[in-house]
Amino acid sequence: MIIDKDLVLELDMAMPNDTEADATTTRDLKAAGVGGSGSLWATAIVTTKPTAGTGVQAKFYFSANDSDWEDVFTGDEIAIADATVGKVLACFALPPDVLRYIKGALKSSGDCSTGKASLLIAHEPVKSL
Repeated sequence: MIIDKDLVLELDMAMPNDTEADATTTRDLKAAGVGGSGSLWATAIVTTKPTAGTGVQAKFYFSANDSDWEDVFTGDEIAIADATVGKVLACFALPPDVLRYIKGALKSSGDCSTGKASLLIAHEPVKSL
C-alpha cells in the first residue's frame, strides 16, 4: 500500500481511554484534488495491539465547512483480543458526492491507550497490512 502524505489523517494515533477521540488532522479533499472521485477508501488499521480494554472502533466524519461534522461511517467494535497489528478496523468507499472535509476518530471500551491505529485515505480497499 502506498501512502499519500496529503491523505493521512493520523499515523499511530493512540487509542483512547474509554471514550472517543478525534484524529488531530482533518483533510481538505478538494485541496488534495480527490473530492468526489468515488475511488478512495477511508481506512483505519491497528499499528500497535492494545494490552487492555475490551473493544475499539473507528469512525469517520464529513463536513462542508470544517466545523459542522456529520458521522458518515462507524465501523464495528473490534474485541481487543482481535485487535492485532494489521487488523483493519474500518474500510469504506468514499461516495462520489463526499463533502469537502474528512476526519477520523477512534472510540474505545475500556482503557485501550496502549494501542495505536493509523487513519488514512487509500486508493484501494485495504484488507490488512
